[in-house]
This record gives sequence, structure tokens and C-alpha cells, in this order.
Amino acid sequence: MGYLLCQSVDAEVHAIDDYNSSPCSAQTIRPSSQVTGNWQQTTAASYKGAYLTLSVNRNDITSAAAQSATVTMVPFVPESGFYKLYMSIPGCQNTNTCISRTSAKVTWLMNGKNSIVTTIKQHNLVDDEVEVLSGYVPASSQNFSSAIYVQLASDGTVDPQAATVEVVVDSFRLERITSYTNLNGVLQLHDDLTSDLQVNRPLYEPLSAGLPTGSQVYSATHGVSNDTNPEDTLFLG
Repeated sequence: MGYLLCQSVDAEVHAIDDYNSSPCSAQTIRPSSQVTGNWQQTTAASYKGAYLTLSVNRNDITSAAAQSATVTMVPFVPESGFYKLYMSIPGCQNTNTCISRTSAKVTWLMNGKNSIVTTIKQHNLVDDEVEVLSGYVPASSQNFSSAIYVQLASDGTVDPQAATVEVVVDSFRLERITSYTNLNGVLQLHDDLTSDLQVNRPLYEPLSAGLPTGSQVYSATHGVSNDTNPEDTLFLG
């Protein structure tokens, strides 16, 4: 065998950093996680592994300590592109804490330009994986890496009988998806590969105004995209 090809189907990052490892030994960037606040490791016999749990008194949900408790997770993204983000949520029946479950606040720093916040309900009885968000994510590098932040939602649904509330974090998975759906004959390719452009968006994109139906493209040209942007652009068809 002349060489070994090491490839991971989806990018994945775990809340417990000991579970994170590089897919390839030659890979210099590995997924990682960091914990701030009173998150505790939870192990349930009926679950596949350990995960993190944050439990607080229901009257302290909006306190500074509860709201600042954060799990920061940095996945290794091998290629720039569009991804769906999935969250693995252990079922509450694993620990008989269904009455305490509430919602998690998930913030996804997708790229150098966009950060999206959403609330994920965690009242599932059995183990589940839910789609959180989707969007463009640049490849991980020494200059930038996408990051996921998980906290206790301040406005989550709480059972009236619950004395304490909890949220859990196990892992996140990024699944590569189709990019643009409107690449109808011609696309713009920005050729400045040395810039930080692809940290914020792809190096390619559809025309702002699509071609009329039935149009035929016979050539590709290289030029300035518009008068206000001096960046050279290659138009492909």
C-alpha cells in the first residue's frame, strides 16, 4: 500500500473533550470543547456514553451564574461548504429526570460573518438527534474555526412541579449538504484564494440576476464584478 486515505463522513464534536480526537494522525487541528460553570458529567447505563448536565434551582434560571455556564465546542471542518448542524440529546428517561428538563440555548458561530442563536427543547423521553441550524461554514484553519456554544435557555418551558431544571449536552454533528440551488448556467468564481473571503462566504456564487430560460452559455470570461468592488471575478458557464 503506497498511502493511507483517512476520511470522516461527518464532522463531529463532543461536549466531553476526552472523547474528541483527530480523524488522522497528520491532522494538526482537532475538535475540542471547553466548559465554564457547574456542568457535571453524567453516565447512564442505558445510554451509549457519558455527557454533560447543568442543573440549577428553578428560581435561579436567570441568575448570572446559570446564564454564564457554557459548553464551547469547536468541530474540525475539513472542507468549506454548506452544512446542517445536528444536536444529539440523551433521553430524559435515562436518568429519570424528565420533570426537570427544559431548553438549551445554542449559538453557532458559523463563519467570520454570521452567528445564529436558537432554542432547542430537551423534553425528549428517548435518545434523539435534532437538526439545529444550517448554513455556510469555512474549513477549519489556524486563523478561524466554527464554534458552537450551549447554555441554559432563560425562557425555556419548565414543569410547574420541578424544583430544579436541567439541560444536557452530548455531541454535535455537521452534515455536508448541497450549496446553492440557483446556479442556473453561470456562476461567479472569486479567484483571490489568498484572501480571507472564504471565511465569510464561498468563493463561488450565482449571478445576482439569473439567465432567461433557454439561454446558452458559450464561454467564460475574467473581469471586474462591478464598479464598486475591484475584486477580480471569473464568470463560468
